[in-house]
Amino acid sequence: MPAEDSRATAPLDVQEVPRVTFGQHELVCKGEDRMDARQVVIAGEAVYLALIADGHGGEEAADLCKKCLFDYFLDAAESADAQILRRAARSSFERLHEDVLALSPPTTSGSTLTLCVLNPTRREITCAHVGDSVAILVPAVNKALPMELCEDHRIDSSEHERTRLKTMGGHIAHAKDSRGQPGGPLRLWPGGVAQARTIGDSDIGEYNDPRPHTATFPFPTFCDCFDIVVASDGVWDALLRSRVATICRKTGDCTAGATARLIVNASLQQRHAYDNQDMQVPKDDTSCIVLRVGDFDMVRSVRRKSSCFGC
Repeated sequence: MPAEDSRATAPLDVQEVPRVTFGQHELVCKGEDRMDARQVVIAGEAVYLALIADGHGGEEAADLCKKCLFDYFLDAAESADAQILRRAARSSFERLHEDVLALSPPTTSGSTLTLCVLNPTRREITCAHVGDSVAILVPAVNKALPMELCEDHRIDSSEHERTRLKTMGGHIAHAKDSRGQPGGPLRLWPGGVAQARTIGDSDIGEYNDPRPHTATFPFPTFCDCFDIVVASDGVWDALLRSRVATICRKTGDCTAGATARLIVNASLQQRHAYDNQDMQVPKDDTSCIVLRVGDFDMVRSVRRKSSCFGC
């Protein structure tokens, strides 16, 4: 059965439906990232979808994810009930995986894939993902910790995934440099992938697991405004969660798209993720989507006093 970490579905109530805006920004280097966000209607309920696919070994897998995921998901989502949304996400991911494996000409490209479904009527966020293009929830309340909406699928840091791969007979080791010295994160061989779950990656065969981790979270009850930040590893390898949260909280006068741009630009300035000799030359594609929930007018006056960011 597909991996699942579900939360209780919140009943519909008569609360005012929160306002939702969204925006995105990217820096292109290899041209293998794909992202999209839109408002759709599922069984009469307005929901917001956001996806990020971070490709590797070519753009084919990520490109197919962007082209087809929303359509596959909406075809499978019979209602906006959280359990049905999780089921629709799982079937869509597995369908995409088979599509990539069946591409002609064949490809060994692969991609992370993250789907966030925000339902303001039911006050729920449903996330499904494979790989490390993860999402967090940032409450507008100062000092409130960001909430993780995804789990760890990196072989180097996930003991659960390493155990699964070793049980199947997979070989896990560091890559070697030109002198034969090991370096970098742990990877699965053959193929050399750093993620235990992806879409595609035909060269690692049955070891790859395209089944997404899925979870549904209720809106936080201690605040009326928050951001959902979905980003590729170009952001997360450069910025701590707390840094991303600070940017979100200090951009009260910005649009969601401007906040996404500021997050991407901040990641560009972090030395360890980019070329040491030129801080403005990215080594990887960097993509970010921000979904902004609630009426931020009430907190803007506070944010404006402490803001050091320019939209």
